[in-house]
Amino acid sequence: MVVADDAPESLALVRAMFEVVDGVELVGTAADGRQAVDLVEKTHPDLILLDVAMPVMDGLEAAAAIRAKSPEVKIAMYSAYNRDRMAATALAAGADVYVEKAASFDELLEQVHVLFPDRPAPVLRPPSAEPRRRAEPAHEQTVGEQRYRLLLDALEEGVLTVDAAGLVSDANFVATQILKIPVSRMLGRRFGEIGIDGGGQVAPLIEAALRSERPVSNIDCTLTQHDGTRRRLLISVRPLHDPASLTVHETLVSFVDLTAQKQVEQNLLDAHALLDRTQQISKTGGWEYELASGTLVWTDEVYRIYGVQRNCAPYDVPAAIAAYDAESAPIIEAAFGRLVSEAEPFDLDLGLDRADGQRIWVRAIGSAVIEDGHVVRVGGNIADITERKDAEQALADREQQYRRMLETVRQGVWASDADNVTTYVNLKFATMLGYSVDDMTGASIWDHVSSESVADVQAALEARRSGQSSDYRLQLRHKDGSSIWTHISSSPIVNPDGHYDGSLAMISYFADDQHAAEQLAQWNIHRTDLARPTA
Repeated sequence: MVVADDAPESLALVRAMFEVVDGVELVGTAADGRQAVDLVEKTHPDLILLDVAMPVMDGLEAAAAIRAKSPEVKIAMYSAYNRDRMAATALAAGADVYVEKAASFDELLEQVHVLFPDRPAPVLRPPSAEPRRRAEPAHEQTVGEQRYRLLLDALEEGVLTVDAAGLVSDANFVATQILKIPVSRMLGRRFGEIGIDGGGQVAPLIEAALRSERPVSNIDCTLTQHDGTRRRLLISVRPLHDPASLTVHETLVSFVDLTAQKQVEQNLLDAHALLDRTQQISKTGGWEYELASGTLVWTDEVYRIYGVQRNCAPYDVPAAIAAYDAESAPIIEAAFGRLVSEAEPFDLDLGLDRADGQRIWVRAIGSAVIEDGHVVRVGGNIADITERKDAEQALADREQQYRRMLETVRQGVWASDADNVTTYVNLKFATMLGYSVDDMTGASIWDHVSSESVADVQAALEARRSGQSSDYRLQLRHKDGSSIWTHISSSPIVNPDGHYDGSLAMISYFADDQHAAEQLAQWNIHRTDLARPTA
C-alpha cells in the first residue's frame, strides 16, 4: 500500500496504524499528488490511500492520473470533508471508495477489505507487553498541526496563505475548487498570476495588511477564470504574527464565492424592474395589509396612482380611504370592513382624488388570507381606469346624442339584433303601433308583423344576412289588432369582425316613402356608434 498526504503528522499516524495490521504492507509514502503518481508507477501497489487537498497536484488530479496509468490499482481517497459533500466528486475522479478522516480505524480497515473481498480481512496484531511510552512534546505539536489542517480543509470558504514576498505558500481544498486551479499552479505565484487580483485590488490590500498589521475585510472582487467565466468573491485579508517575534510573517487570505448569491440578487432586481414596468404599462399596483401589525404596504404603482412620492411612507388605512371622493369613500370603507371581518372580497370602480388634486377613476380589488379560520392579512390590486371610464362616458354621450336625434325624425326607427329581438324603437314608431317604447324593446319582431307579411320579412332578413339592403312594403299589426301598411327601408348592421349583427329600418306611411329612404342613408353612417348592437 502507498499513502499520500502532504501533512507529515497524518503520514506518521497512518503509518503507525498500519504497522500493527496483519495483511497490509506499506511500501511508500508521498507528500503531494505528483509524488503519489510517480510512486504508484514505480512500486505497483495494490492500494493507495490518497488525501484530497495536497500541493503540486491535489488528490483528485492524482486519482485521475493513476486511474489512467495504472487502472488495476485500487484508490481509497480520504479527506476532512464529509461524505455527502465530497464522495461523488472523488468517485468521479477515479477513486474506488471515499473515507472521511474522522472515521475510526476499524471503518478504514473495513473499506480496505471491501476493495479486496477475496483476501482475508486485515486484522490488528495483539498489543506487545511493552509499556507504551509517553508521547514526546514534538508529537503533541504534530497532533495539533494535524487538527489545524483538518479544520482548514473543512472550511466552507477558500483559504490561501501568502508569504512576506506576496507569493502563495499554501491553499486549502475549497480554494482550488473555487478558483478551478490546482495547488501546484498556485504555489510561489502572485495573485495576479492566478487571476484573483480583482483588477489590482487584492495585492495592495495584502501589502497594506503586512505594513499596518491590521486585517482588511469584505472586499468585493470579480474573478475572471481561464475559460472567460466571471465569479464574484468576497475577500478578507488577515496578517499572521509569529508567536516568538510578534512580527507579521505571512498573510491569510480567505474568500467566499458569492456568484450564486449575486445572481439571485440580480434576478430579484430584474424581476422587480419587470414588475415595475408591467405595473406602469397596465397602471395596476398591489397592496397588502397585515392585521396583527397594522402595516399597509404598497407597490410602486400605488404611489403613482395616489400621486405621492415613493420615498414617502404609505398611507395608513384611514388616510388611504379618505383619498377617495365623497361618493366612493363610504363604499370602499364598508367593503374594506367586510373584507377584514368576514373575508368578503370586493371588486369596485371608484373615484379617487390624487394628492395633486386630479380626480381619477380606479378599480379596487381586495381579498383575504385566512389561517386557522381567521383573517390574518388582506390585499389586492388598484388600477387606474380613468381612460376606460372616459371612453365609456364619451361613448354614452354619443349614444345619447344619436338617440335624441332619432327621436326628432318623422319616420319610425326599428332596430333588431341577429336573433330578431327588438333592441331599439323611437317614440314615433312605437306610437304608430300603439305601444310605448318600453313595451316594444326586448320583444320579438314577429309580435308586430302581420301574418300576410311573414314570408316577405323572412326573405328580407335573409337578404340582410347576405349584406343586402332593400325597400319593400310591409303590413304591421297595431296593438288593437288592426293592420297598418308601411314602407320599410332596411339595411344590415355588421360587427367589427364583419359578421351580421342585426338590422336597422326606417318605417313610414306610404306618403313618407322618399323621406324615409333619405333618413335611412343618414343613420347608416351613425349606427355603429350605438352602445348596444343594432341590427
